[in-house]
Amino acid sequence: MLNKTDVLVKKPGWLSPTRDRLSAKDKNMLRLAVINEDDNVLQIPCENGTLLTHIAGKYRCRINGATNDYNQMRSTHAMNPDINIVYCGRNEIPWRDNSFSVLFSGLPFTDITDAAKLFNEAMRVLKAGGQFICLLPVKPALYKQAIYSTPNNVSMAVRTLLTRHEAMAAMSEAGFQSVSWHMRGLFNAITVGWKKVLES
Repeated sequence: MLNKTDVLVKKPGWLSPTRDRLSAKDKNMLRLAVINEDDNVLQIPCENGTLLTHIAGKYRCRINGATNDYNQMRSTHAMNPDINIVYCGRNEIPWRDNSFSVLFSGLPFTDITDAAKLFNEAMRVLKAGGQFICLLPVKPALYKQAIYSTPNNVSMAVRTLLTRHEAMAAMSEAGFQSVSWHMRGLFNAITVGWKKVLES
């Protein structure tokens, strides 16, 4: 018997589907999502397509994915040909303006500049009233201060992770409204923002 968080994923050449579970990260993002039937949904990077396959089966949405890993793109499309998946550069979203109702992202940002680039792209491709759900590696401000006081052998990737204030400020500067912050463990958080609904 399948649990509600199990997903049927078609494997190339197999006669029957196999069971694949949503990761803890995907479950956490999905709990915060507001998805309606026929929505156009995007995930970047789309990883193995498990989250998108689950969404398509439950909500009957149009599902799209993007990745900067060519091998991942091929394997994900082979696993689920229904995903409209494209290859793109880091922090690029190669779709037209106002294309999506919901956008999931889990890119491993390493500095505020990278985050700001993606937040601006997310704002561009979301429809009015669209939702942006982004998993970020973060660190508490006190931890960041401790890292900056350590010798220079600490990697720059560790030094430049975002604090809560920096992440929420970057989303607000990109134009998102009702930005919220949801800690998921000590060094991961999900930020949620909404694109303004056009006034009639």
